[in-house]
Amino acid sequence: MADSPYAPVRLGRWHQSPVLSLRAGKIRFIPGPGTNDQFDIREAAFPSGARLEYRVQQGDMYFDGDHSQSLGRTLWVIAPDGSKGLPASGFTIYMSLPFAARNLKRRGIPLRAVSYYQRKDGQVVEQEISTAHSGAGFTTGLFLGLSNLWLGAIAGAFIHSLSQIVALGAIAFAILAIITLRSAASKRVASLAIASTLITYAAGYLVAVVLVRSVLSEFTGR
Repeated sequence: MADSPYAPVRLGRWHQSPVLSLRAGKIRFIPGPGTNDQFDIREAAFPSGARLEYRVQQGDMYFDGDHSQSLGRTLWVIAPDGSKGLPASGFTIYMSLPFAARNLKRRGIPLRAVSYYQRKDGQVVEQEISTAHSGAGFTTGLFLGLSNLWLGAIAGAFIHSLSQIVALGAIAFAILAIITLRSAASKRVASLAIASTLITYAAGYLVAVVLVRSVLSEFTGR
């Protein structure tokens, strides 16, 4: 039985993360501390063999079709016969999908995550959201996101030509921009994100260069 044992299922790593209580064929979404007023919560039936579906509604922010604005999130119960129940809905639901999927799997409960967008003609376009944890993906993202700092440190330590320092920073940002564009669902939204981060990327790179050179000058006396 999916509702036994009765211990609640935690949906995130942190103290404020919500949990699910399953008991006697019923499921209830219990928000984390201090977030109760952010959700519409109700108890729903949870028959044997049911699954959960986490749905994220997307809308347009900058222009038609960019799908970059989150309009709301819902957590559904999908029964084996196709009937649905809605334990929770709100603008945001604080849960970690990989963490939640792993905990629910231990209780024999499948979790599917979907983002969807309703076009002007009324057609709903869905896209699957991965619930698999990828440590490599997180590490790679962190490595690329902080590339201005570690490249700036390398440039400050080993490169003395100002033109070469500038060229290295420009090439690094260009590579990061290409990766962002190739992996983005919307090229126009990605272009806006790249343009908005150019100044902060350059500033971080410059600060790292100056800081490393200042530290080295203290030790070398030059």
